[in-house]
Amino acid sequence: MIPFNFSITVHASRLRAKSLAILVTLAVNASALPAQAVLGIGEDATTVRRGTVRFSLATSSTRFDSRYGSSPGDRSAVPLGLPLTFDSIGVAQLPSLLPLRSALRQLTGISTLDVNLGRSNTRIDATIHTFPLGVELGVTDRLSIGMLVPIVRTRAEVSFNTALDRNGANLGLNPAFGNEVLRDQNDVLFAQLGAAGDALSARISECQSTPSGSNCGIILQRGPAELANTALLLSGLVEVYEISAFVPTTGSAADVSIRSNVQALAATYTDVLGLRDSQNQPLISSAGPASARTIPGASALNAILTDPDIGFGTEPIATTVRTGIGDIEVGAKLQVINTLSEQQRLISPGGFHFRSALSGVARLGTGTPDSPDNLVDIGTGDGQTDIEARSQSDLVFGRKFWLSVVGRYGWQLSGQTVLRITDVTSPLVAAFGRGEVERDPGDYAELEITPRFVFNEFFSVSGQYKYRRKEQDRHTGQFSSTDAVGDSVTIRPTILDANTEQRESRISAGISYSTVAAHRRGRVRYPLEVFVQHVESISGSGANVPKIRQQIVQLRLYMRIFGKR
Repeated sequence: MIPFNFSITVHASRLRAKSLAILVTLAVNASALPAQAVLGIGEDATTVRRGTVRFSLATSSTRFDSRYGSSPGDRSAVPLGLPLTFDSIGVAQLPSLLPLRSALRQLTGISTLDVNLGRSNTRIDATIHTFPLGVELGVTDRLSIGMLVPIVRTRAEVSFNTALDRNGANLGLNPAFGNEVLRDQNDVLFAQLGAAGDALSARISECQSTPSGSNCGIILQRGPAELANTALLLSGLVEVYEISAFVPTTGSAADVSIRSNVQALAATYTDVLGLRDSQNQPLISSAGPASARTIPGASALNAILTDPDIGFGTEPIATTVRTGIGDIEVGAKLQVINTLSEQQRLISPGGFHFRSALSGVARLGTGTPDSPDNLVDIGTGDGQTDIEARSQSDLVFGRKFWLSVVGRYGWQLSGQTVLRITDVTSPLVAAFGRGEVERDPGDYAELEITPRFVFNEFFSVSGQYKYRRKEQDRHTGQFSSTDAVGDSVTIRPTILDANTEQRESRISAGISYSTVAAHRRGRVRYPLEVFVQHVESISGSGANVPKIRQQIVQLRLYMRIFGKR
C-alpha cells in the first residue's frame, strides 16, 4: 500500500547493483588511508552541525507475497492471496445465496442441499516503492530539526482464477438473463404450470358440483394436494429461474431433481388426473427450466463481488496500483551527551566514547490508507497521526568499531474511519457491514541495534537487528444495518480487534561511503554520504505482518548556510 518515483524505481535493481560494485571497488582501493569514523545505515546519536543543511534522497523497494500467521506465537508464513482462495464459494462467502439455497431445498426436497459456485485461487505479489525526500537543519551543534516527505507507489499484482473443473460446483449464472430464447423456455414452463393449475382448479369445482362426473373420484381425492404442489413448484421456479442471478448447473443434483419433479407432476396431470388440453395434448410438456451450462469464471465472479445486492459492492479482485504522498514526518533531535570534542566529531581517537540523543517525531496522516472497497490494494500511508519518541545511543570503541542502540515508542492517535466489519482473516464482507467507526491503533515499541565497522575515512559496513511490537487495536462505534436476507442487524466493530497485536524481527546489512570527514580536512570538494542496505524479515506474528525483502539506496548531501565552516 505505497507508491514511488517512476524513473528511479524502474532502474532500482540495476542502480543498487552498480552502486554496490563501485563502493566495494573504492573500499579496496582506499584501504591504505587512515582509519576514520564514518556513519552507517540506520539511526545514530549524531546531529547535523550548526548552520548546516542535510538533504537526503532515497529509493526503497519492498516486496512480499506472504504474511506471518495471525495468531500470537504463530510464526508460519501464509500466502497473501489465501483469504481470497476458496475450495467452495457458497453461503459462507456469499450470504446473499441463503434465499436461493432455501428455495432450492424446497424445490428439490433435498433438505441438506448446499450451493457452490466453484473454487477460486488467488495469488498476490505486493511491491512498495518509496522515494523519501528529507531535509535537516542544524540549529546548534547539538540540536537539529527536520522533515521527511515520502512519495509512494504501491502495486498489488493479482492473479485471480477459478477452477477449470467443477469440483462440486452446482451453480452458474442464470443463462436466461440476456438470452431471449432461454427466457422464452422458462416462460413457457411457467405458463404451462399456471394453465395446468387453472384447469385442475376448474375441474375440482365441477366435481364438487357433480361428484359422479368422469374421474371425479380421483380428482376430489388427489386434486387439492396436487393443486397446492403445482402452486408451490411454480412459485419456487419463478423465484429461482426468473429472479435469481444463479441457477443450478446442467446435470447437478438440484437440476436433475427439479426436472424430475416437473416431469412427475406432468405425468400426474396426464396419467392420474386425466387432464389434457383442448388438443388432447399434455398440459405440461416442458422438459424443465433453462439450467446453467458452466460455472462462473473469474470475470463473472468479479462481477458478482462488485454488485452490492448479490455480492459485496467492492472493486474487482485485480492488479491495483496506488501512487501518492505517504505520511509526512516532522521532528527534532537533541544530543544530550557526547564525550567526543568538536574536533573529534567525525575523526574518532582511540579508546571508548559515548554519545546519546533524544528525538521527537510527528508522523502526519497525509498518506492514503487502503480502501475498504478494495480487497487487495495497498495504501500510501496509514492516514492517521502518530507521535513518536526516540532514544539514540552510540558506543564508540576506538577507531574501527562503534555500535548504535535506538529505542522508539509510538502513540498512534485514534480517529474516525470507514471500514468493513469482518474477521481480519476473512476479507469478504457484504456491503451492509460497511460503516464509519472509531479506530484506535495499538501503540508500538521498537528496538534497533546496529554494529558498524569502519575501514577508513570513506567506508564502513554495518549490520542491524530490529524488533517491533505493536499492541492490539481498538474499534468502537456500533451501527445498524440490514443484512442480505433483509433482517435488521447491529454491526459491532469490536470483532476487528482480534489478532491485531503484532510482533516482528528484521535483520539487515549495508555498506556506507562518506566524504564528510575528508571534506572537513579539505581532501574532497563536496560532503556527501551514500548508503546501500538490504533488509529481510526473519520472524513475526499477528495479522497483516508481511514477510518482506527490502533494498534501500540513500544519498545525503551537506550544505553550509550560516555559521563558521
